[in-house]
Amino acid sequence: CALPIFPRIVQAFPDTPRTTLAWLSTGYSIALSALLLVAGKLADRYGMRRVFLFGMAGFALGAMASAAAPNPGLLIAARVVQGSAGACMVSTSIALALLGYPAERRGAAMGAIGIAGSVASLAGPVLAGTIIDVGGSWRWVFLVSVPVGLVTLILGPRVLPVGAPATGTTAAIDLVGVVEVVVASGLLTLGLLQSGTWGWADRRTLGALAVASVVLVLFVLRCRRAAAPLLRLELLRRRSFLVATTSQLGSQLAIYAFFFWAPLFLTNVWRWSASVVGWVKIGRAHV
Repeated sequence: CALPIFPRIVQAFPDTPRTTLAWLSTGYSIALSALLLVAGKLADRYGMRRVFLFGMAGFALGAMASAAAPNPGLLIAARVVQGSAGACMVSTSIALALLGYPAERRGAAMGAIGIAGSVASLAGPVLAGTIIDVGGSWRWVFLVSVPVGLVTLILGPRVLPVGAPATGTTAAIDLVGVVEVVVASGLLTLGLLQSGTWGWADRRTLGALAVASVVLVLFVLRCRRAAAPLLRLELLRRRSFLVATTSQLGSQLAIYAFFFWAPLFLTNVWRWSASVVGWVKIGRAHV
């Protein structure tokens, strides 16, 4: 939904710099990525269904708070809540879905999940743009996920597999590692995001990137010696895991750059409506 909604939020808060409003997406992404490892550990310890439904409840509450936010600060805070809740859902959703299939059919199940995700990513911007054009406010877009969340919370306990806690997960979650990965992710993103405003040679940019690098090294060292590390470093020795992670990094950098700048250009320069901008997600050069 980022394509059509961001320009409307910029118009709603004209006195707020765009670099600040960019934290609507950045804050969500930092919370999501930084807490994925923590959410996975919680799912191992308390069960996947419980963590997934907890995340769904938090996401719906964050959506309602986003829709009602009177200022950018509260809106960004609500998006951070959604990102934190999203980590609980992302870390458990595929695993929960696969529990409903026998081992020999899980390849087909992954294909179905991929198709569903692709359809959702295509339909989301179009739906968001249509809602904005018809309803006249970007706030309605956030409310779309509320009824979905309510239905999931009602039906989830009945239809979702339990996803029992994993064996050997009684060790406490490494809180030091949690703090390190959150700080490293946040400062790295802050330095990259503000570099255009501060300048690459500015001491604030260099300081944020330097501290992020140091804390990231400390996190790696922590994972090597912690009894229950957030990240099992031996995964990085697996070629398939390393190649998949690297390819995702490159593709996601390009995708998120497009999501941020394209709607601003199409709305402010070409004066396209929100619904038309949503169709850009489906066929950029064919609109």
